[in-house]
Amino acid sequence: MKKIVLYGDSNTYGYDPRGILDRRYPKEDRWPDLLSRNPAWDIRAYGLNGRTIPRHNAEFAYLDQILMNTAPFDLICIMLGSNDLLYMMEPDISFVSECADRMLAYLLGRSCIGEDGGKVLLLSPPPFQIHDSYSAVHNQVSLSFADTYRQLSETYHTHFADVGQWNIEISYDGVHFTENGHHTFAKQMDTVLTQIFTPTPEAAP
Repeated sequence: MKKIVLYGDSNTYGYDPRGILDRRYPKEDRWPDLLSRNPAWDIRAYGLNGRTIPRHNAEFAYLDQILMNTAPFDLICIMLGSNDLLYMMEPDISFVSECADRMLAYLLGRSCIGEDGGKVLLLSPPPFQIHDSYSAVHNQVSLSFADTYRQLSETYHTHFADVGQWNIEISYDGVHFTENGHHTFAKQMDTVLTQIFTPTPEAAP
């Protein structure tokens, strides 16, 4: 069994946009709980509504607490950045990239992860599908998540997955997963994790 830490925002928390405040989908419709049905995975989920990429000391201290509480683990999966863009009046993917760069450098400096990036899976959030004129620029900039995170993953030699290619069903608000979206996400994640932890056959001499 592999211990896998999930660190994300409301889509990891399982937020249901049809409700109010902290309403979330039931466990049978949240991707971390669906993923944990596979006995190969010991899932430790840390999703929080509104979470951004850590930038301040208190946020890094909380991340450190998660690392200490869960170590040793086999993989930490990170899907953040959506709120960073949404909170900007003029969204700037380079700012998100800088924040993610600092976060990855910080993580790879922790002894429980190491410097090679092999214990990190960086997930690029799916692009927004918000249906209002104000958010048109946010939708456009969010298309850059995949290329931006792929480049960071290559720099730090982490695992990478482009969630925008998974055909996740997005709710009416254009940001959060539907119940079906959570089920699709769980299946795709299960496949990615299986690939990560399946030994690559050595080439024949």
